[in-house]
Amino acid sequence: MRAVKTPIERLEFGLRWEAYRLAYFSSIGHSTEVAALTAKLQKLEEDLRRESYQFSDVGQSAFQ
Repeated sequence: MRAVKTPIERLEFGLRWEAYRLAYFSSIGHSTEVAALTAKLQKLEEDLRRESYQFSDVGQSAFQ
């Protein structure tokens, strides 16, 4: 049976994967791919921040 991953786990995996790809393409000097991956990483980080905030209890009252 396949383990179900939470949205946060999927985003964290995506961040690691794209960071590895970014390191590879920057090491071989592929500047167009580096620019695209940098933008993709920024979007993933923003999505992860948004998803983490959504599942946190920040700003929630115990008396709602």
